[in-house]
Amino acid sequence: MKPALLYQARKEVTDGAIRRFATRVPIPELIRVATADHFGRTTAEALARKFPARDWLLARAEALDVKDRAPRPFLKGRDLLKLGMTPGPLVGQLIRESFELQLDGKLNHLNDAMLWVEKRLKTLTAFQE
Repeated sequence: MKPALLYQARKEVTDGAIRRFATRVPIPELIRVATADHFGRTTAEALARKFPARDWLLARAEALDVKDRAPRPFLKGRDLLKLGMTPGPLVGQLIRESFELQLDGKLNHLNDAMLWVEKRLKTLTAFQE
């Protein structure tokens, strides 16, 4: 049912929402289940063998490069350790925050994430002083 609900709200569905969705479920598997569910119904659309939500979601997932695999964080702990950080909660926090920005399309590669971390660390340091 989720592809149909996303399709109904497609004008409001962001790229970030599709990327986040792909982190929770493989899109092709979801499409298979949703298609079977849809065609098992007796709506006019299902009886006509039409399921526009399937094509829409597959196209969006393909365009965002999340059709065949979930997005992976650009930033990893090892990147932060190279900056001289020590393992701890802050490392995890920065990775989570940068991944959220990545999913929203605000960070497009590791270099963006590293620049963001440097700015974020300055903000955190200024806050602590």
